[in-house]
Amino acid sequence: MTEDENAGGAPGDAAPPVNASVPVGGAPADSRSPHRNETGFSSLFLLQKFTVESDRYFETVRRTEGMWHTDVHAINAVVEADRRGYAITPTDLRKRLVLSGPATSALIDRLVRDGHLTRHRSETDHRAVILHATERARQMGADMFAPLVDHMMHVMRGIHPDDIALFDAIIVMLTRAVQHAQDEVAAAQAEAGSAPRATGTPDDGPRGEEPTA
Repeated sequence: MTEDENAGGAPGDAAPPVNASVPVGGAPADSRSPHRNETGFSSLFLLQKFTVESDRYFETVRRTEGMWHTDVHAINAVVEADRRGYAITPTDLRKRLVLSGPATSALIDRLVRDGHLTRHRSETDHRAVILHATERARQMGADMFAPLVDHMMHVMRGIHPDDIALFDAIIVMLTRAVQHAQDEVAAAQAEAGSAPRATGTPDDGPRGEEPTA
């Protein structure tokens, strides 16, 4: 347990109110961005730190489960599609994860074999294969991220509902900004004839790493 966790109490307790006057970090003084002096720019570095720490947690739990990076990202993509009620095909998954065709096929074969995904022909287009997540995959995801959710909800309980609503709106807008930036970069690459390189091979995991069980 860290010093911060000791100060905050047990995960089941109500978190103390957030004191917005306490300095929590910001943009580095040597930032070269033209936006470095604008209000809100330092908040992007806090989001970056949040992302880095979330990725560290993700690395720990996915290695514990013996999963590849792409295994978890693929399952998340299919679960999201199921939740929102739209069909996701192997081609959709390949584009989402920026993988080669053979790597995507190997990934899906592995996840189907391990009981995380199912696949069947579309009822409207028998040429299309539709992917779905299994209950096993959903439960695994819930178990993997339960400790993270518990600790984050411990913090959220101490925040006023009006502030939560504002936070939600900001996160939605920032997510759209990231998506727009991604579309802009992809369009520029396509125009220049340098599409993002698809990664992965049928026999290799991401970056050549071995998952640690």
